[in-house]
Amino acid sequence: MGLAQALAVLPGISRSGSTICAGTLAGCRSEEVAKFSFIMSIPVILGSFLVELVMGLKDGEIQQSFTDGGATLGWSVALGFIVSAIAGLFAIKVMLKVIKKANYKWFSLYLVLLSVTCLVLHFTYFNV
Repeated sequence: MGLAQALAVLPGISRSGSTICAGTLAGCRSEEVAKFSFIMSIPVILGSFLVELVMGLKDGEIQQSFTDGGATLGWSVALGFIVSAIAGLFAIKVMLKVIKKANYKWFSLYLVLLSVTCLVLHFTYFNV
């Protein structure tokens, strides 16, 4: 599942889809695989946040934004963080319920076709 998560940096590959597919192919129960896949996302999300935070502080963009926006921007950022965290937790709860009834074979086929399509489009149109 870790290798599948690493491969998800390629365009069109779903991180959660690839880790769930890998866990299922390894013979684990789909419900446990789904929960573990969502837990695996925590370090990725936190790491991305920290990288963006450090880059924003280093470049001075964050300080400039708060200087320009004042206290209103701070409250907006805090509210956005809280609302997105609640929405994310709600989405995870819903997805865990859906996954109990899901058929991964079709979902995996969809992910493979989407990945190949995205790679072909990427190298055809964007590397001219």
